[in-house]
Order: sequence, then C-alpha cells, then structure tokens
Amino acid sequence: MKTIEALAPDQASLGAAAKLTKRSNWPRLETNEQLGLIWGECQGSGSNPYRVAFDTRDHGHKCTCPSRKFPCKHILGLMWIGATAPTSFARVNQTPEWVNDWLGRHRKPGQQPRQAPASSEGKSIDEASRRDESAPVEDAAAAERREACGAASGGYWCLGGGSGHQAYSPGFGNAKRNRIGSPPSWR
Repeated sequence: MKTIEALAPDQASLGAAAKLTKRSNWPRLETNEQLGLIWGECQGSGSNPYRVAFDTRDHGHKCTCPSRKFPCKHILGLMWIGATAPTSFARVNQTPEWVNDWLGRHRKPGQQPRQAPASSEGKSIDEASRRDESAPVEDAAAAERREACGAASGGYWCLGGGSGHQAYSPGFGNAKRNRIGSPPSWR
C-alpha cells in the first residue's frame, strides 16, 4: 500500500481509487505472473469500460480514461486490488491484444523490465515526497506531462490536455494545471 500511496498524484486520487476497489466495478481482472502484469476493465460512466494495465515490475501503467493525472484513479484502483485481493485476478498465459500493444511500446523487444525505483518502496507519501538530492531533476511522469503539452523547458503552466490547443500562463498554478516547460514559439 505504501507504494500505491507514493505513486498517487494526490490524496483525492487515493480516495477515488478506494471507491473503485469493489469487484463489481471490474468486469475483467487478469494477471500474467510470468510477465509481471495485471490488467482489467473498469466500468466508468460510459458504455465502454476503461482498459487498465499495470507492470508490477517497474510500475509502468496505461489507462484509456481521459484523466490528466498520472497514474489515474483506475490505475491506483487496479494496483490496490492487486495488493489487497490478488485472488480476484484470473491467472492467464495469454495477454489481450491491447495489453500486448502497450507492452510493445513500454518494453522494447529483448529488454528486461526496469526495476521500480527503490526510493518509493515501503515509504509513506510524506517520506516519498521529501527531496532526494540524488534523484534526477525530471522523472518519467513529469517528462510525459511536459511532452503531452508540447512544450520545452521553462516556467509556464499548461492549462490544456495535450491536444495542441493549450493556453499558457506564467502565473501560479492550481490543481488543474500541470507545471511544464515554456510555451511553443508564437510565430
């Protein structure tokens, strides 16, 4: 559970994930233990469930929901079920095509999965959020958010969702803004 807390973007996401731990929210929960993967389909408000996959070895994740939080509540909910009720997952040897597609982009052919950073293992959110002087300046999630907004380095806030039509402001951010680099050129 401490790893889930450490990966959560905020407390609100943890609260939302807790509500998704009911088995009735997940028409499909499966695992391939040899590959270190868990995945499922989480019924949202739409007609099609969100497809959610998580790599237990290096904490890579994928969800089809439109959330701008990384990881989203669906990923956190899937991890939570995996940590507290692992028997809820059907053990399978074959992964669905959508998981294979993600896995092909996540892990390069012949590449061994990266190990999750030890710095977040077994730590509470408070401990994990303390500054680590040896940590890289930008983690993979921050780079992903920056790239999603289409920006370089600097001190601006992305107010959009990565569609290419974002608004930028050099002012202070709030919970709905992502700290990113400078805006693209305004030619």
